[in-house]
This record gives sequence, structure tokens and C-alpha cells, in this order.
Amino acid sequence: MFMSNLKLKTVKLIFHIRNNVRFYFFIISFISIVLLFLKLMNVEAIFNLDTKPLLNVPLQFLWVSSSIFILLFLPSYPIFFTIYKSVRFNVLEKLSLIIVLNLSFYIVIGYFGNGFGFAITGMYFFIVLVAVYFSLETTLLIHNIWKKGKDALKFNTFPNEFWENYDEFSFITYLKKKISWSGLLLIVFTILLIIALLTSVEIFGGTDPWYHIFIIKVITTAHSLPLNEYFGAMGFHIIFAVLHFFSGIDFIIMPNCSLFFTIPITALIVYNILRRIFSNKSLAIFGVFILQISSLGYLNLTFQFWPSSLVFIQGLTIFFLLYVRLKNFITKSEPTWNIILKGLPFTYFYAAFTFIALYLSHSLIALIFLISFAWIYIIYLVRNLIRGFDFVLVTILIVIFFIFYISNVSTGHLAVFGFLFNLPWYYMLFGVILITVIGGLIIFYLRAQITFEGGKFNLILLGKKFKFYTTIEKLIIPLVLIITLVFIAIFFIANILWLNLDLMSIFSGFELVIFVILAIWGLVVFQNKPKGKPLYLWLLAFIFLVLLGFISDLLRGDLSFFSRIFYISSPILATGIVSYLYKIIKMGKINLRHVKAFFIILMCYSPTVTYLELYSSINFFSIDNSELSAVHWYLDNSDEKNTLVLEFGWNTVFGFYDYPYGDKNSSIPLTYTQNYLTFNNMLINPDNHIDEEGNNVLQNIKKRYKTDVFILLTKHFLSVDEMQFYGGLTEKQYESYYSLTYLNRIFSVKSENGNSLPYYWVI
Repeated sequence: MFMSNLKLKTVKLIFHIRNNVRFYFFIISFISIVLLFLKLMNVEAIFNLDTKPLLNVPLQFLWVSSSIFILLFLPSYPIFFTIYKSVRFNVLEKLSLIIVLNLSFYIVIGYFGNGFGFAITGMYFFIVLVAVYFSLETTLLIHNIWKKGKDALKFNTFPNEFWENYDEFSFITYLKKKISWSGLLLIVFTILLIIALLTSVEIFGGTDPWYHIFIIKVITTAHSLPLNEYFGAMGFHIIFAVLHFFSGIDFIIMPNCSLFFTIPITALIVYNILRRIFSNKSLAIFGVFILQISSLGYLNLTFQFWPSSLVFIQGLTIFFLLYVRLKNFITKSEPTWNIILKGLPFTYFYAAFTFIALYLSHSLIALIFLISFAWIYIIYLVRNLIRGFDFVLVTILIVIFFIFYISNVSTGHLAVFGFLFNLPWYYMLFGVILITVIGGLIIFYLRAQITFEGGKFNLILLGKKFKFYTTIEKLIIPLVLIITLVFIAIFFIANILWLNLDLMSIFSGFELVIFVILAIWGLVVFQNKPKGKPLYLWLLAFIFLVLLGFISDLLRGDLSFFSRIFYISSPILATGIVSYLYKIIKMGKINLRHVKAFFIILMCYSPTVTYLELYSSINFFSIDNSELSAVHWYLDNSDEKNTLVLEFGWNTVFGFYDYPYGDKNSSIPLTYTQNYLTFNNMLINPDNHIDEEGNNVLQNIKKRYKTDVFILLTKHFLSVDEMQFYGGLTEKQYESYYSLTYLNRIFSVKSENGNSLPYYWVI
């Protein structure tokens, strides 16, 4: 009897909370806001809590927890309880939409406040947050009272019939419906992945995070945005400035903290997209798993502490909303105006607002996403005006983009196209005409391929239609292996003659080619479903963008643009791989021995080379504690402004610890305290220190800057002006620095592996 009563009370409590989740969310929100207010009022100093650890530690935990809760859920979550109920989203979809909208909110009000001269402080964000949140809550309360009367203030209850049969309720069955074993395993795998990434570096991965935490620290001390830095794109930095204001989290641990946000949230959004596409939890989970174990670029975007990880999330969220609406427009029967207008205000407002925040974080990636969206909708528009109606939304986003561009807001990233404007006008005219003609022909060809009839996909799988698909399918796995082997042979030869990459990168390239071929073939077949055609078009958009990016990189002598576009395309490539798996499951071939063997080997090989390649390369562009001690040594022993010759990205490490934060002036350049010169493949090579006229390049630098010149010599370095990512000195070149008479070795620090990091003073 006792156990029966306990179960009844437990069941009642669980379903009471579930049925009144909005009320309890409000209670948690109110408590979090009160805790945050106490934090901002500096209650720690008022009550001298630093001397009372038994009280201070729990309070610090509560402040950090409430800050994270507020950042992720306030002020927008009330919108999803009452407003736009006609837009059907499940719990996980609502969760991702709420989080992304909140982050966009803080970015927009950060720029708004800075533009109107408000001090960018924790109290500024708090006041705006409270005003918007309680305005929404009040509006919804009035709306509910007007609609339900006094019943709006009562708790929601379950019908008596439910409680009469409560003994049939099973917690295990309930949990199984909510989360599958594969979903639970993916969550565990994601947590282990994050832990592995955190333990693979001493401080955090890469040198880029130093630049971004530097800017965040400037914002929080100067209380304004340093718009002259990082191309004027401050959106990403605003988010973490707010996190610091609200929680007091130290800047140095922010890059590691971000992993618990970027990787899970991106995985959640990709899962939501795949779930909408395939209506199958297992396939959606497999798609996320593919991203997390492969070299498609997902890890590169989400592991690094940089704006690309945030805008990646925002761009995918906009695509999710577009795809949800587009699925309703590509049915067999032409959509009615009721279908077109259903949920339109929500989608348009959400997409436009998020795109603004996306642009303010990275205008170039905003343009990439915008082009890919426009490509899909312009083809549907020329096919059928009604089905392509949401090109109106794309047009709105284009207008927003040009308004910001003309206003010169956050346009710095677009300088990558600057070389185009230096070309003769007839080159540009010819290029525009060529792109227009070729693009027009492709659009009209693809337009003719779009049909809204169902059943064609199943007929193809049965071999009753387009039999060449079935013929190719019989050869696809052997063909993949042959093409990959040819690619690897060519790549291996090119590596010996030109690229100079390590073997792990070649093995990773082997895996990458397999996945890309499977992804393209998977979507080539899956496009024969009406809901698969937009995905195929999105893939084509990224293929064109990757090719254009590669051509641009060839002209500029840099691989950064091409690689970034490829990283962004990783979700659609994962979708293609899932499409291929979906196809062979439908064909009943998944049980064939050679197919099973192929996938098992691939699933084992992929994470092995991906993680080994990541681990081997991370040492090239990360700074460990011994290297950081070399930075502190210089700053502790020099009070003058000198010229430092460094690896790319190291200047911000020096600046982070040496910047005059006390001046509270965000217009002071980040390079204010020292002159910085970046290594390139010419300058670091001791054979090139003497030019053709017999002059010493390093001594000329000393004369030019009229300061002392110091070289912080690293054996390997990030290459920024060659067609490779990493460069390095040979052992002979590195050791020759000992005997150069115009250099004086003045300090050296050794890491645990024995590698030294010396300073050389140019005499």
C-alpha cells in the first residue's frame, strides 16, 4: 500500500509539473533574475563573501547556473507557450529555437545600446532583459485572462479517468517513448567527445580564442564595442561579454565552456532537421553521429572558440524554419493561401531577427547562407510562383544584408572580395555575364526536373523507373573505393611535390572522399522524393560555392575561404550520407554481408583518423603552459614598446595580458603596446635573412621601427600566405639560429616533450 501511494504521489507530481511547466518555468526565471540582480549589485563585496567559503561557493554555483539559464531561455521562452501555437514544434525543436532566439536578442540589443551611446554593462543587459521578459509575461497573462477568465490563474489538471488507471503507468515505458537507447548513447558519446577535446589541450585549442577573449575583455572593461577590431563583427563577443557580466566566469575558461554549448546545440539543430526530413529518430541520430566522427568539418567549426561556431548554429536554424514551411508547399496539391499564411509572421520575424544577429557576427558566412537559400527558392519560384512564395523572405534577408552593407556595419569580412574590384571592368562584366548565363541555364534545367508527384523514389528503388540508378547502385561501393584510391595516389604525389602534409592528413582525405561521394550519390537519388529536392538544391549551392571559394583562394594564395565554406556544408553532406543509408535500407540491402562490412569498417576507420588528425594538428596551433610562460617572461622583463616577430595569432596573447584596460577606451588598437610582425615562409627561414642586395632583413626591420626586435621562434607555424595550413623549419634550419651572429639568444623555455621556445634579440 505504501509503495502504491508513493507511486501515485510521484506520478501526480511529475504530471502536475509537466502540465504546468510554464508556471514553474516562471518561478525558476524569477529566482534566476533575483540572483542575477544580487550579483550585479555586487553583494559579494558588500557582505565580504570571499572570506566565507561555505556560503560563497554555493552562491557562485547558483550565480553561474542562473546566468546560463537566463542566457539560454530568457526573455523569449514565453513566446513559444502561447504565441503562434499554430506553428507545430516538438519540445526539442522549441528548445533549439528558444536558445538561438535568445542569443540573437543579446547580440541585437548589444549593438543597439552601443549605437545609442549606452554603456555596455551587465546592468544595461539586465534592465533590457527584465523589461522585455516581464512585458511578454504580462501580455500573455492578460491574453489568457481575456480568453479563459479566472481559469487562467488555476493549475492545469489531468482528468479523473487518468488517475483511476494510474497503476497501469510505467516510468520505464514513459522514458522509452521520450528517449531511445540510441539517443542516450549519442548523448553519452557527445559528452565523452567534449571531455576528450578538453583534455587534448592544456589551455584551449588554437590561437584564435586569444583574439576573441581579448576583445571580450576589452568590451567588459571599456563598456563599449571595439568596432575597429575583428572587421566590426562583435556579435559573438557580445554573447560572452554578457556571460562574464552575469556570471563572472573568467575569460581564460570561456573557450572550454563554449564546447558545452556549441557541440550539443549544433547537434540538436541538425537532429531536428534530419528528423523532419526522414521522420525517423535512428536515422537522425546516425546523421549527428556521422558529423561527430568524420572529417567533414563539423568538429572544426564547433571545437574552435570563434564566431563561425555561433553563426553556423544561426544559419542552420534559419534553414530549419525554411524547410519546415517548404515541405508544406511541395505536396502533390498546390498549397492554398491558408497554408501559405499559416505561421508566416512567426517564421518571417524569427528568420529576419536571427539573420540580423548572424550578419552582426560574421557578414561573410551570412552571405554564404543567404546565397544558398536564394538558390533553392529562386528555382522553386521559376517552377511555380505559389510554391516559391517564401522567396519573399529571402528578398527581405537580401534587403537587410544590403542595408547593413551600405551602412558599413560589420562589413570587414566581405573584404575577401576586394581583389575583384581591382580587376579591369571588362573582366568583371565578362564574369557577371558568364555567371548569369551559366546560372540561368542551370536554373531552368533544374526547374524542369522538379515534380510534386510521389512514388517515383520507390519505383526507382524497385528498378521500375530510371534503371540507370539501379545499375550505378550495384557499382557504387566498388566505384567509391576505386575513385578514392586514385584520388589518394594523386594527392600523395602532390603532397611530395607541393603540399607537404603529414600522412594523417592523407588518411583523413581518404575518408573524406568516401563520405563526399556517398553524400552526393545519396542526395542524387533522394531528390526524387519531393521533400528531397530542396536538399539536393542546397547541396548544389554549396558545391558551386566551394568551387568559387577554391578559385578565389587560388587567386589570393590562401586556403581559408574554401575550407570554411566546406565546413559549413557538413550538415548537408551528412544528410546525403543518411539519404544513402535510407535508400539501401529501403532496398533491403543493409543486411548484405559486404554492405555491412563496408559500413562497419568505415565507422571504425572514420573516427580513428579524424581524432588522430585533430590531435596531431592541434599542437601546431595551440599554446601550452610552457609557451605561455615565455609570454609572461617577456612582459615581466620589458616595459618598452618593441617589435616582436611571432607566429600568426601570438600577438593577441601578448596583447591580452599587456593591454591598457585601465584606460577604459575601446578605440585603442589591440596592437597598441607592441609592434607585431607575423612569420611568413620567407622571414622565418634563416636562408632568407639576407636579401639579394646583401642587406640583413631583420636589421632593416630594427632600423625601420627604431625599436629593439625580438623573435619568438617556433619550429612549426601557421602559414597565412601560402597554399598550406602549416609550415615548419627543418632541424638544420632551426639549429642554425644558434650560430647567426646578428642574433643573440636571450631566453628559452622547454616543454615536457623537450621542445624549446627561444627568444632571439636582433643585434
